[in-house]
Formats: sequence, structure tokens, C-alpha cells
Amino acid sequence: MAAALDGLTVLVPESRELDLFAELLESEGAIAIRCPLVQICDLEDFKDCKAWIDELIAGAFQDVIWLTGEGLRRLLAIADHCDCRAPFVKALGLVRNITRGPKPARALRELGLAANLAGSAPTSQGVRDALAGEDIAGRAIGVQLYPGDGGMPLVAHLRARGAEVFPITPYRYAS
Repeated sequence: MAAALDGLTVLVPESRELDLFAELLESEGAIAIRCPLVQICDLEDFKDCKAWIDELIAGAFQDVIWLTGEGLRRLLAIADHCDCRAPFVKALGLVRNITRGPKPARALRELGLAANLAGSAPTSQGVRDALAGEDIAGRAIGVQLYPGDGGMPLVAHLRARGAEVFPITPYRYAS
């Protein structure tokens, strides 16, 4: 019996979950050509990330908001490079970890940790909604951002509610 997509060639210009999506198409008989539109790259200079990690280890944050699993993994790689992985992971176990969606929650589970609070939807608005009933004035919140300005409305919202916000972007995009 022929699969639904037998003989079709599908160009897959997706960077997130590219292999999973391509494999789904291939399982239906398609030929998937992977061509991500962006590449996720290490930072050329990670001194700001190292300083953020040091602040976390020193206990400066009460909460950390994880917008992406990639961000947590990149910070973990920097902690490895700086020989502070164990204190970094220990510090993560002492803060309230707030996740935007399933990918950062999965990255925490890989470290033996769990999200303490999840966004009501896998969006920055979902994080805002999850924190809506809480008094966050005066709380020190680390926020892992992704490249670009997409996370800045969340940072502005947290600051407007009186939180002390420490944003970090641990990777960059390249075309």
C-alpha cells in the first residue's frame, strides 16, 4: 500500500524540530530536503553569560525564566567550559525555574530538575499569565532570552511589575 506522500519531494525550511518534522514526512513516503533558514551559533564572546552564571551561582536570583531549551543547554556548555557545571546545576535546583514551554522543561529534566512553574501556553504571554496572580515586586529574576527583540516585552512587563530583571542571551543566529 502506498504511503500518503509517496513520490513527493518536500522542502523543509524549519529550524526548530527540523529532523522530527522531516522524519514524519519521510515516514509517509516523501523525500524531505532539510534547509534550515537560520543556524544557531555560539556567541563569539561569552563573558556576559559567564557573569550571569556567576550571579546565579552566588544566589542573586530567586527565579529563572527559561524561554528556550537551547538557551539552557548553551549556558550549561559555557558552565562546562568555565569548569563550574556542578555549582551551576546546584544553583538551578535552588531557584524557582519557570518555563515558557516543553523544550526548556525537557532541558531541565535532562539535568534531573523540574520546572516549578510553567507558562499557561508556550509563549511569553503564557509566562505572564502564569505569574499574573503573584506579587513579583522586588524579586530578582534571571531571564534567558533568544536572539532578537522577541523577549523584550516580557522583560519590560516584569520590570513594570517591580521585578529586578537580569536578561541573558546565550546564543546567536546566523543565516
